[in-house]
Amino acid sequence: MRKNGFETDAFKASWRFIRYDDYEIFEADEAFWDKTAKEIAEAGFTHVMTFSNTHFRWSFYAHWPMLTGVLRKLVAACHKYGLYVVEHHSANLIYVPEVIGAENKSVGWKSPSISYWKTLKQEVDPDAVCHGVRLGSMFQVDGRIGRPHETFYHAHIMCHNNPDYMRIYKEYLASLYETGIDGIMTDDVQFLAEGFASCACPHCRSKFYAATGCELPESGEAWERFIANEKDELFIKWKKFRYESIVAFHQEIKKHYEELGYKMMRPNFAATCVSWRSPWGGIFDELPALDWAFIEHCCGVIRYSWPEYIVESIHCNMMARQRNIPAMSLYYPKTRDTQRLCWTLSLYANHRYFGDPENLELYEDQAMFHRFEEAHFEALFKMKPNVRTAVWDSPRGRELDPEYNTRSRGVLCGWGQAMTRFNLPWTMTSAAKTEEYDDFKLIIVPGTTFMHDKEIADLAAFAARGGILVWLKGAGSWNIDSITTRNDSELARLLDVPEIPDKGEVKTGNGRIIFVRQEDYPLHYLKRCSVKDNNDRDAFDCAEPTRWRLLTQEELVKCRELVDFIASLLPDGAGVECEMDVTDLLISTAYLENGNAMAVKICNAVLTQSQPEEPGFGALDPIPFPEFENNMTLRVLKPEKYYESRFSDASAYTEQLGNQPITVDMRDCGRYLELEVPMSKLHEFMLIEIK
Repeated sequence: MRKNGFETDAFKASWRFIRYDDYEIFEADEAFWDKTAKEIAEAGFTHVMTFSNTHFRWSFYAHWPMLTGVLRKLVAACHKYGLYVVEHHSANLIYVPEVIGAENKSVGWKSPSISYWKTLKQEVDPDAVCHGVRLGSMFQVDGRIGRPHETFYHAHIMCHNNPDYMRIYKEYLASLYETGIDGIMTDDVQFLAEGFASCACPHCRSKFYAATGCELPESGEAWERFIANEKDELFIKWKKFRYESIVAFHQEIKKHYEELGYKMMRPNFAATCVSWRSPWGGIFDELPALDWAFIEHCCGVIRYSWPEYIVESIHCNMMARQRNIPAMSLYYPKTRDTQRLCWTLSLYANHRYFGDPENLELYEDQAMFHRFEEAHFEALFKMKPNVRTAVWDSPRGRELDPEYNTRSRGVLCGWGQAMTRFNLPWTMTSAAKTEEYDDFKLIIVPGTTFMHDKEIADLAAFAARGGILVWLKGAGSWNIDSITTRNDSELARLLDVPEIPDKGEVKTGNGRIIFVRQEDYPLHYLKRCSVKDNNDRDAFDCAEPTRWRLLTQEELVKCRELVDFIASLLPDGAGVECEMDVTDLLISTAYLENGNAMAVKICNAVLTQSQPEEPGFGALDPIPFPEFENNMTLRVLKPEKYYESRFSDASAYTEQLGNQPITVDMRDCGRYLELEVPMSKLHEFMLIEIK
């Protein structure tokens, strides 16, 4: 609901960025901000997040008072039109001096102009004095070289374990709170040197010793040997220390604004959590304050990268579901048809769409999206996904597992993409909320190496109560508490089975555990398709030297075989049966927990994973959105609570047809509903509401 002009229902929040770059900082007046805020509000947005070419905020420490003054004008204008404002900036990135004014190094979408920031190069010099402290003394130190490391952002990174950094940064945050902002997002809090090489500063060394009683090795060759063995006990303690120190930073920020008497909105996002092990991905799950969880779908051509993005979206759904907060997808579309694909992928994943298009005219389409979403809000965002299969996840397990990027993620990403593309509804679950295990019929435990005893025992109890547990070989092979290996006899004791077979099924209580080897289902899965710019067609896997490619027909067959195997374990099969044999026609179903209604979402991603006419793969390749002529028979399983209920009315809606309902012929077949979907009306997305 809207209160005093503001939307107070977090699930109805509609977000966009509001920028303040050089013009807005140095030239814009109150009239400019008034016009900007008014247009944003009239387009149906309710919340704005700031973005600026001063994003690397520590680079501009000498200008913080001026930037705070600009923010104060922005906030006043937005509040006038009922817009909440969340200030967003990098909490610890700072440009290296060499990048200022350099043409051969990109520092962001809109770089700070030297004509405005004449003294910036001197101000980011490590020997400059920042609030009474030598600036470089607060930088993270790369233990391999014993000095600050230049990150891939062409920036140094401040160390959040440094007390001078924390003192100065909290003073700055206090000045931001005084502007009237409604929330804060402190971005980029992580260790960024490659290979767990940072931070080896004196403060990290002393804190590590205080936490563990162990000394870190000297910088140089000793440090190189140290980080080369990820299974060494000292190294695993090091990774745990890094992880916990980042969580502690966020706890301190929350404590600080609460002590000052402020209640801040806390949205946050990550770019990668499960698709590869990143310095930030695991911490995202354990943030002490989170009001909106959203995933940043970046660093890839959207048409080809969406299978990986959907896996990340499903992980984000888990986090949001467990905290009862909204989930969102942040995309950066370059064309109108790509934005429509982004929007429909978001709706399919049960996310609100947060779009930051390259062409500002595309915001006009977002106003149309808002009207459709408002008309069908309950069916799109408030129903519970009808999912019986979950993949188990452990954020700390991901962080600690030395083989996550080479082995473990292959199950989560490979199996997840296969289930998505061949319409076996799935989600993720974790030890953060074990009470939801019984919402599922089947839980897949990928090769999660590091697990607590209790995590294993809780999953075994799920199977004993009648659940189906698919256990990948290698899962639980390390004890996360003692940092020691766990042998098969100890694992068998925790799982309450006589022994751990190489593969096969073991009965336990009222359920069963199916032991599977990863090599039994070797799947190639799609990673982000990365190109240098809009004109480049030489695509690579993001952050890797491997040339990006489509899946072969043989690889798609293996994906189908995997999905058929999982469906064979489930009572009533996959739960979605489509007579039209076409890949990437994505279908999800949902239902009202307190009511008697269902919804079907259909996303037309068909042919996106096909070779375009021009050789290679490019950021501007059109989205096919193929047309269909005939109706499609679709059978969807009801949730158990509706087995005895009968439905008689189904209507389809698309954004192109506004809110004009299309009658859908439907038969209630007891446990299943059979629908004749009018596929000729489908462009990018169709919603079917069932009552």
